[in-house]
Amino acid sequence: MKALWTYNAQAKDHNQIRKQIRSALLSAFINHYSRSVQETLYKMAEAALSATDSISTITLTMPNKHHIAFNLAPFGRTNENEIFVVTDEPFGFISATVDRA
Repeated sequence: MKALWTYNAQAKDHNQIRKQIRSALLSAFINHYSRSVQETLYKMAEAALSATDSISTITLTMPNKHHIAFNLAPFGRTNENEIFVVTDEPFGFISATVDRA
């Protein structure tokens, strides 16, 4: 994942702000069920903006890899959405920019 943000003019301690943003991003990523990359990006950006008033905008970019359920039928078993295979295609990146507007 790639994260870029814009500091407000009044931002002072950039190292501390970075720690707050990183913590918020990780917490949002870990603590919600992701229905889509887009939803995850938005939740993470929203958390970063809520964590500090020292940034005005944040842009997040994540890979968009598809996963399909592995067919266990040849082995006489069923797969109840537990085992997935990452596909090579389609593949790309999804990016979102969220600001305080």
